Amino acid sequence: MVVRTHPCVRCGDDVDPGHVYSAVDVLDAEGELHVILCRECGSELREFLAGEG
Repeated sequence: MVVRTHPCVRCGDDVDPGHVYSAVDVLDAEGELHVILCRECGSELREFLAGEG
């Protein structure tokens, strides 16, 4: 199993193996969307979806 660094699709920061991150799977108007967000962007998305941000 190869584990590699992924960029956060929102801010571009590296999400290294072992870091806490958000994996987002949604179905949007253009089809399925599978992305990885860094911890901070994931927290901001959660607040936005909850109507807090």
